[in-house]
Amino acid sequence: MPLFELYANVTVSACTTIEANTLEEAIEESKERPVEIGGVNSGVTETEVWVIDEPDGEAERIREA
Repeated sequence: MPLFELYANVTVSACTTIEANTLEEAIEESKERPVEIGGVNSGVTETEVWVIDEPDGEAERIREA
C-alpha cells in the first residue's frame, strides 16, 4: 500500500500574561511576543511569550505535502 504525507492546519489556543496600564497597551505589547510550546518542564513562562499548552482544534485543510 502506498504512503501519503499529509499536512493540515490546526487551530490552537495560546495564553500570555502582561502587566500594563490599559488593555490596549497589553494588546500592543502582546503583538511583539513569540509563540512557544509549553508544558511540564518546558521552561516556558506565559509572562514572556505566548504559550501553547495543548492542541484544542481539529485538523483542517488537509492536503498532500
